[in-house]
Amino acid sequence: MTVVPILFTASYDSKVRLWYDLEQHQISMTCKDLPGHAPSMDIFVGHDGAGIPWSFIVTAGARGMISAYTLGTQSLHIDLSLQRSSNKSNQNVTCVRFSNEADNHKHLFATSYDAKVFLVMTSLIKQKFSADQQQEFMHNTGREIAAVETCELTPRHTRSDKNMGSLDYAATSCSVYRNGIECFVSDTHGQIWFWSPKADKESWLTLLYRNERTRPIQSIACDPCGEFLVATDWDGLIYFFSIKIVNESTDNDVVTSTVELIELTEPGWPYKAPTTVEKVYGLRVCWCHDAQRFAVSQSSGIISLFEMESAHVPRLLDNLVAGDETKWVWDLSFDSTGNFLVSGNSGGIVKLWKQNDSPTAEGPRWKCLKHREIKLQDFMDGRNTGVAHPSPTISSLIYRELPICIYEEMKQNDKVRQQKHNEKFGGFNQPR
Repeated sequence: MTVVPILFTASYDSKVRLWYDLEQHQISMTCKDLPGHAPSMDIFVGHDGAGIPWSFIVTAGARGMISAYTLGTQSLHIDLSLQRSSNKSNQNVTCVRFSNEADNHKHLFATSYDAKVFLVMTSLIKQKFSADQQQEFMHNTGREIAAVETCELTPRHTRSDKNMGSLDYAATSCSVYRNGIECFVSDTHGQIWFWSPKADKESWLTLLYRNERTRPIQSIACDPCGEFLVATDWDGLIYFFSIKIVNESTDNDVVTSTVELIELTEPGWPYKAPTTVEKVYGLRVCWCHDAQRFAVSQSSGIISLFEMESAHVPRLLDNLVAGDETKWVWDLSFDSTGNFLVSGNSGGIVKLWKQNDSPTAEGPRWKCLKHREIKLQDFMDGRNTGVAHPSPTISSLIYRELPICIYEEMKQNDKVRQQKHNEKFGGFNQPR
């Protein structure tokens, strides 16, 4: 099936934008409103019973809310309000991640600042986005509240609460393990946990690692093959771990694992990118789909790009300058080929990087395609009614491939939207 690369961005002006034609001469986009800014975002692509592809994008952010939006024919979006009770005031969702789309287990994991880990079954989301024509009336009624399979989270675990977890410190990030039902979780106390729904254990959270400075680990990412884990902390350090499988067990035809993390302690690790900034924060970790490269962004505007060697040791390819020292690179994403990398920063600038086809001995291995940059200020309509001016900060982005039928439908919808916009506003402020 023919696929087309699509870029998704979420920003602090409370909008998620869908961009396409980034690699062509035109950059086009459409946008949807969000219930508050979205610091985390993920996309799910599936097929219905007839094999027709469909997809939705999930965003998470303020007020403990997860929202799902269709990208195809249906315009209905569902607010998945997480069921919780907590004495902590900050219940913002910090990360949402789907399990591997190739697995039979399609789960959505989420973490939050009130020290919680959630497992949200996607079956309910799929049902809400059913193509049944009898449900067409729902698509025009706006927002619908949907129940999700979550439990009230407490520090004490019982066997009936298998889809829950609780940490002592705010959970900052999660990364799904290769089997699709387990995940790694990081927190603000410099700890990395492993969440596994095992029936023979009273607790499903296992502490795997704690850094010596107990500095917050901002982001973690497990490679697609489930062999390595990369983390970055609030001191700008990058940690690299090998994942050691201690034991695997089968329960109700579901294979769960017991794992350990082995930290790379060779000279130069943990790695820190050179910078003149006194204080640097590590922000986001991203693996390429082939598990051969990974990138880490920082608050100094630097992206550290690594490649795996045959000895299973990462080698630094380049430190890309994605912005000045005042522009934090909040997120980054590889395309499916590994030849392109997209980054977004706090200045509202999205950059497209391409692997250099003929690098010199002293030249960069990756180059920024300046003519493919997106400046979000150029696309903001300026009609937000808030007291403060909307911020162009890019909080999250994803560079993925969608089936051609969804892509063509998006372009047609965008064309209709632009025609209506031109009729209403006289043709100004059009996407370039």
